[in-house]
Amino acid sequence: MLSTHIKSFRQQRLINKGRILLLGLALTFTHSALAEAQLPPKDKVVIAGIKAKWWGPPAPFIHAKKGPGYALMTFIFDSLVWRDKAGEFSPLIADNWEINATQDTFSFALNPKALWHDGRKLTADDVVFTIDYMQKRPYIFADVEAIKSVEAKDAHHVVIHTKKSFPAFMSNIAVSMPILPKHIYKDVKNPVKFTDTEAFIGSGPYRLKNYDRVNKSYVFSAFPDYHRGIPRVAEIAIQPVAPAAVMKMVKSIQTDLVTSVSPKQEKPLKKAGFKLLSFSAIHPIRLKFNLNKPLFKDLSVRQAFAKGIDRQALIDKAYQKKAELWSAGAMHTLAADKNDKEIVQYDYDPNALKGVIPADTTLKLVTDKRIKKAAQVLATQLKNAGVNVELLVTERGVANAMFRKGDYDLGLVTFTILGDPIIFQQTATGKRIDGDNYHENKVLTELLNQQINEIDPAKRAEMIRQASIIYAKEVPSVSLISTIRTVAYRPESLQVYWHGHGLGRGIPILLDKDFFAKPFRKQK
Repeated sequence: MLSTHIKSFRQQRLINKGRILLLGLALTFTHSALAEAQLPPKDKVVIAGIKAKWWGPPAPFIHAKKGPGYALMTFIFDSLVWRDKAGEFSPLIADNWEINATQDTFSFALNPKALWHDGRKLTADDVVFTIDYMQKRPYIFADVEAIKSVEAKDAHHVVIHTKKSFPAFMSNIAVSMPILPKHIYKDVKNPVKFTDTEAFIGSGPYRLKNYDRVNKSYVFSAFPDYHRGIPRVAEIAIQPVAPAAVMKMVKSIQTDLVTSVSPKQEKPLKKAGFKLLSFSAIHPIRLKFNLNKPLFKDLSVRQAFAKGIDRQALIDKAYQKKAELWSAGAMHTLAADKNDKEIVQYDYDPNALKGVIPADTTLKLVTDKRIKKAAQVLATQLKNAGVNVELLVTERGVANAMFRKGDYDLGLVTFTILGDPIIFQQTATGKRIDGDNYHENKVLTELLNQQINEIDPAKRAEMIRQASIIYAKEVPSVSLISTIRTVAYRPESLQVYWHGHGLGRGIPILLDKDFFAKPFRKQK
């Protein structure tokens, strides 16, 4: 067994090195200052810029099924572990943990001072209950299907066994699964309808003070009995605003963090005393083919689309140069893969699509509103290349329903591939509605299935690389670009950083509770 969490850090670092090579993380965007800044206590922090959307009540099962909804929930609910500024796993509910050599047994020693917000003690029974509850009632951000059994050794020690070796356990479960209070949820049959006051009793550094669905605002207050110490910021107020209104808010209200900054806002925010941090979202936009249609079963047609799209124009016109080219191998930036000659790339050829699609054929291109601009630029490119396209921009749920029914020819989709490389399998050969569901190459399918349980980081990295080589040649979908995101913060109020892993299992958002809670103050 690995005797302490420090040793598990070392093992995870090896895995991370392999994953950085696999995913081509843009390390130049990682904040360089890793030392804990000793910022003074602060009464209140105001956050602006979550695009004027409602992210739902901040509790498991009822928050919006998108990154910001999950992020706000984590202010209230802790997981077993968290990631520190360097991206390493660090104590949260668990003080220490051990991972056996075959990575199918995970033992956690819980902090004996951990409390629920109602004063009840958090114990190993709560962890056992949470896993059992989520196996019966799946939670979108923590898939516990890989777990075979879980047992409480005593009040503060829990052992979790997986069905097979599962190197993704720490990133996909331990750091992402919010622990539920058994004494509350044991009587909740349908958690998606549980919105009582008790639904917001967690064990995290903050309690919910107020949320307003009409104004789409949230207020969190520090939990003074938090087991890690008193959170540095006493109150967090989140006021979503439309992008065009960000500067107006900054000028009228003391604002400490702007979570979404457009290129036009960068200079004014700098002038107002903000510091900017840009990071690679690892959220590639892909052109998805309806592979059930004979037209797209033809490899030459798929390759023609890969060559016939001007991806740099997508970056310049749709994202004002705030994006990066993505590799045909699916998992890296183009820059990270360019020296691997076995992973074929497709240079832009304006004539590649000419005569490929019959003139009397119109292709239905379906996308959702998040990437409307990119879809419009793409549709224009295709039309100019002689491909008739009917563009349909709709809500994400509607687009996914059309993908499920097969009511499309082309789809423009995007989702993060941060986190464990298990996402490659889910993207290419898994059951994701917006994935490829590609099974024409048995070697690809086997590689992606086998890498899930491979515990040797080097072997796993090579398996992913070989899968990328096949993927690039067969083009189940066309990887195009990935956006670069920017936030702005006041350095005297917060220390904001990007460690390259995202929140939970890999959500590319800079809204980490540690920005506000650390450094903790000692309790009296």
